[in-house]
Amino acid sequence: MHFLQCLPFLLLFLPLLRHFLPVQIAVSFASDQFLSESSAEANQCEFSLQKVPGLSPLVKTDRNGRSCRGEVKLPFCRGFCKSKESGTHSFPHREQEAYFCGIVTDNAQMKNVTLDECEEGADEEARLVQISTATECKCIKMT
Repeated sequence: MHFLQCLPFLLLFLPLLRHFLPVQIAVSFASDQFLSESSAEANQCEFSLQKVPGLSPLVKTDRNGRSCRGEVKLPFCRGFCKSKESGTHSFPHREQEAYFCGIVTDNAQMKNVTLDECEEGADEEARLVQISTATECKCIKMT
């Protein structure tokens, strides 16, 4: 049998062979290093201020039913983050490492934005909306 024909069979048993082959351990470390180097390139997480569908125009109503509305750009993250999964020999038979593209709110403050189109007699609570001043997105690990 040719080596390339045996390759799929060998790949199935590589996790078992790591205990017997010191070379396999070195290969495993090399592949982990490759994943960590390439994962930085694979993460495409971008920040922008956007009018979000369903929230543009933003409408806020006071307790008397009077409302204010306005065009407000909200902090918005989009993109993708590298995640990985590997098989294990114990239940649940996999280990996952998943990330999502999210807003970094560590040092972000909230700011008041005034909605400019108000019905007559609308309370102050309907005129103001608080929005995060965050300006950064990153890949965040899911827990």
